[in-house]
Amino acid sequence: MNQSRLIDTIAKEAMLVDGVMGLYLGGSHGRKTADKFSDLDFVAVVAPDQLAYVAAAWESLVGQLFDVVFCRKQLGHSGLINVITSDWVRIDLFLEEPLAFKNRSQDQLGCLFESMPMLAELENSSIPHEVSEDRLSHMANEFLRILGLVTIGVGRKEWFLCTIGLGHLRNLFMNFAIEAEKVNDGGALHLSRVVSPETLRILNALPVANGEREQIVAAHVETALAFFAYSKPIFSARKLEWPEAFEMATRSHLAKELGCQL
Repeated sequence: MNQSRLIDTIAKEAMLVDGVMGLYLGGSHGRKTADKFSDLDFVAVVAPDQLAYVAAAWESLVGQLFDVVFCRKQLGHSGLINVITSDWVRIDLFLEEPLAFKNRSQDQLGCLFESMPMLAELENSSIPHEVSEDRLSHMANEFLRILGLVTIGVGRKEWFLCTIGLGHLRNLFMNFAIEAEKVNDGGALHLSRVVSPETLRILNALPVANGEREQIVAAHVETALAFFAYSKPIFSARKLEWPEAFEMATRSHLAKELGCQL
C-alpha cells in the first residue's frame, strides 16, 4: 500500500475516534517535501482531558490496521506515540490540546479533517532561520575540546572509544554546518535539504576509522583540518572571535603526544 492510501485509511478511521477535533499531516508530508522514505507524521488536536482516551484509541486503531512490532507512548500535557510496523512503516502521532496546537505553523501542516476551522487560524512559519553565533562559538570550542581528548584514547589504546570521539567530531561538524546554513527544515534524515551541495560533499568525504593508532590519528587530523577550513571563514564573515589560543594549544598537544601535525 502506497503512502497516500495509508494516510487516507488512517484518516478515515481516526475520524471515528471520539475526542479527536482535527487530524493533520506534519513533518515532510505536511511540508509537501515527502519522498518514499519519509515516515508518516500525524498531529491530532484532542479535546481537553481526552488525551489518554485518544492515545488508547489510536493504539487500537493502528493495531487493527497494521502488524505493529514496536509501539512507544509518551503522555503528559501533550502526547507522542511512535509506531513501527512489520513492513517498517514508521507512524508517529502527536497529541495536542487546542491551545498547544496554536503554536504550530500553518505551512508546516496538511489538513486531513477538522471539526472546526483551526488550521486557517495558524500563522505561517515565515521567520527565517536565525543563526545563533553563541551556538557556533560553543560548537567550535567543543570540537577542539573533544579533538584534544583523542590523546587519552590513543595512549590507553582504547580504539573503540576513539571511534566514538571521532563520531562526536563528525556530529559537531554537521550541526555547525546546519546552524550556519540552514535554509529550510529537511527533517532529521534529510541533510541534503538543509546544507549546500558543497557542504554535503565535504561532510560525506569525512573519514571513518576502524583500525588502530595510525588510522585513528589520521582520521582525527583529516576531520579537524576539514572543520577548520569550513568554520574559520564563517567566523571571519560574522566577525566572531575564533578560539585561536585553544586551537594552538590543541595543535601543540597533539603534536607532543601523538607526533602529528595539524
